[in-house]
Amino acid sequence: MKKDNIGIFELLTQSSFNPYNQDLIMMTQVRKYRLGITTTLILSCVTTFIPQHAQAQQLVVDVNVFGFNSNQENASQQLAGACTAVADDTSEAAMDLLNTCQLIDDLDQNNPDDVVRLQEILNTFAPEEAFSVNDSIVYVSDYQTTNVLSRINSLRRSPPTTDADSDSSESYWQSGSSSTLAFLGKDSATEQRATGGGAAAVGPLSRVGLFFSGQFSSGDVDGSTYEQDADISSNSFTTVADYRLTDSIVAGIGFGVLQNETTFSNVDGGTDSEGFNLTAFGSWYKESAGYIDVVLDFGTNSHDLERGIGNDPSAPVLAQSSTDSSAFSFSIGAGRYFSISNWDLGGYLRLSLTNGTIDGYTEEASNNNDGSGSVFSLDSQKAESTTMVIGVEASRVISTSKAILIPVLRIEYESENEDRKDDLTATLVTSQISTSYRGTERDTAYTNLGLGGSAVFKNGKSAYAFYETHLQHDFVTQNWIKFGLRLEFQ
Repeated sequence: MKKDNIGIFELLTQSSFNPYNQDLIMMTQVRKYRLGITTTLILSCVTTFIPQHAQAQQLVVDVNVFGFNSNQENASQQLAGACTAVADDTSEAAMDLLNTCQLIDDLDQNNPDDVVRLQEILNTFAPEEAFSVNDSIVYVSDYQTTNVLSRINSLRRSPPTTDADSDSSESYWQSGSSSTLAFLGKDSATEQRATGGGAAAVGPLSRVGLFFSGQFSSGDVDGSTYEQDADISSNSFTTVADYRLTDSIVAGIGFGVLQNETTFSNVDGGTDSEGFNLTAFGSWYKESAGYIDVVLDFGTNSHDLERGIGNDPSAPVLAQSSTDSSAFSFSIGAGRYFSISNWDLGGYLRLSLTNGTIDGYTEEASNNNDGSGSVFSLDSQKAESTTMVIGVEASRVISTSKAILIPVLRIEYESENEDRKDDLTATLVTSQISTSYRGTERDTAYTNLGLGGSAVFKNGKSAYAFYETHLQHDFVTQNWIKFGLRLEFQ
């Protein structure tokens, strides 16, 4: 193909078939199309063999495709190569692929509706829905880390440790000094204030705590240029056991289960993900110096995928597949709280790294309807995310006869360094023709807003509930409800 300065394309397009010796004789004829400065899409010149009739089908489409994205262009090239490769293949899958090429060949390049239809066919053909798994493992790794950080926040306070400090402890609670909750020692006068007074015996398990936390979320994803729009929902639950090494240091381990569901908005199909996580964490806190939190998390997940590949809406067909993934994440954060009047004001910085791997997998068609030949074998993928969070929060301690209540308002600025996802290599099962597809880049900067509260009850019990949402995110709208309960051994 040759393009001159004024946009004239030279195309070799004509083929013929000799039915007597079954030799394919390619003859050339120059055809010229003046398309201005736009692009000409050429899907192929494919000859298929039809017994007895010995007919040749010329599958050439010359369509003005101004505005087509790179995935659509790659899909057109892959489809063209595939139809050429299976021209003499009489299998059902190959014939279906050739039918897709013929469907495209019947389109009129001068009809705007046909151009839109071509985009729809190429979007259906391209396996860009697979990027939902890449997004999923980044999300679910963050869920577990968030659950554990909620646990750490519920522990953080440096209390007085002797009865001689009881008077100062009373004013300490009422003034709202320091951070959100407490490293509550069983021998602490602070806890006696929270539980209504009375000495607490120090048992061998008094430094051990057990915590349950969870979250529910829902939202939607704008696939933008390269991916499908989708509705998303998730839930996760975590059990954490912690040990208070000193009044300033707590360490613990956690186990979590999670589920994430993606339902595509404009096409059939979606992704269901389930998994579990193991987490280790530690936190150091000094009222006069601030705090440092460290969280290590490893998780494995299983994913079931379906995507619509049918060319006829009245006869749907799905490409179905399953795969597994694993992910490691590391988070470190530091911050400090300051008392102003009856309020605690805090600032913090957190860095998080997630590195995951998705196993390769092969799709299978759910039935033999039109489009069933468009199934792929997809290579393994890498999923990486590196985020920085800068946050501020305000809280206030409110003492009551039943519990100590602590409302919290939090706002965060979050930036993503790994905005570009790795390209996905996809090989057509029928023809073994491969190409690569790209996903929508992650938003590099957005804010999170949270509002909630915590409560400390008698006998070392505490609980929290929290609402959080994204603000100014280019691609994701999501809302979370987070909650937790802590029990302390006597």
